[in-house]
Amino acid sequence: MDLLAQKLSTLRLLKSLSPTEIEALLPYLQDFYYLDAETIISQGLTHQGLHFILQGQVEVSLKIFGGGEVKIALLDSPNSFGEISLISDYAATGMVVAKGEVSGVLLSPTNMKTIDLIYPEISNKLKRSIALLCCEKSRRLLQYIPTKASHQQSWTDFSESPMERKMLVERLKDSSLENILEAQMGVKFFKDLSKKEIECLSGKVKILSLNRGEYVEAKTQSDRFYGLLWGAVQTVLPDEKVIKISTYGPGELFGTLEFIDGLDSPCRYLIREDAVYFYLTGSDLLSIKETLHPLWGKIFNTILLSIAGQITAINSIFLQLNAEDVYEAGKEPNNV
Repeated sequence: MDLLAQKLSTLRLLKSLSPTEIEALLPYLQDFYYLDAETIISQGLTHQGLHFILQGQVEVSLKIFGGGEVKIALLDSPNSFGEISLISDYAATGMVVAKGEVSGVLLSPTNMKTIDLIYPEISNKLKRSIALLCCEKSRRLLQYIPTKASHQQSWTDFSESPMERKMLVERLKDSSLENILEAQMGVKFFKDLSKKEIECLSGKVKILSLNRGEYVEAKTQSDRFYGLLWGAVQTVLPDEKVIKISTYGPGELFGTLEFIDGLDSPCRYLIREDAVYFYLTGSDLLSIKETLHPLWGKIFNTILLSIAGQITAINSIFLQLNAEDVYEAGKEPNNV
């Protein structure tokens, strides 16, 4: 095996790849080298790429909105950072600076798209490893969100009366997926599906409805993920006060963190506005992969975007807190 390939094989994100698959990645990697104190990733910028540190050390820090900077983690080689840039367009929520001389290789988002086309199985393995790492980081960060971050609930005013909303939800609940999507022409994700793909989904999704203020199941199940068709859903931490993490709108998926890592959900999903939603199980997704692989690819990528969005939303909460709160989260290594 090539010496570079041997070094890369020790990295956590590449553990799922075989030696042959790692060697297939080599032509798509670019060398990087930074001097002490040079900024590698700037907070708020996108498309930096996935960096594999092969020599040296970097420091991860946050510039919080109230002013000041908090050091969160030190990453020694072999390690990696910038993984979210490969599965989403979200801006970096932290800053990465070289501590001494640092070198390694970079996988850019552009080259990742090429790998998607030429080596789809390698791409899927790498993306799943990234998703699992993001899930782990999200769970760790959620343990340190202080109760002072509690979100004050403020329901949206509707033009319809409660009775009109209830009737609309009941009508959508009893409709087919095709009819619901036809009525919601601007819904993200679904608007790019072909008629055949929608028909495939329609035979598998389970459509449900809830009124605002209700929770999606007493305990979210890890064998399924959810998609919102109408309304709004908030990810919250149950506490004396509801701590809001993120909000989902029509066409977005939720419950994806526990679906990917198979662990109990650290959050609950609160209906923000009267909602119609569906769920798919793991066996449903496997069936779709076997019968209509392009549709599986679209759903898989949307799941990855959901996970990237969740960890970005959690990080954003810390950016709005004071230095002491961020420091408490940073006591655990490599949180961000």
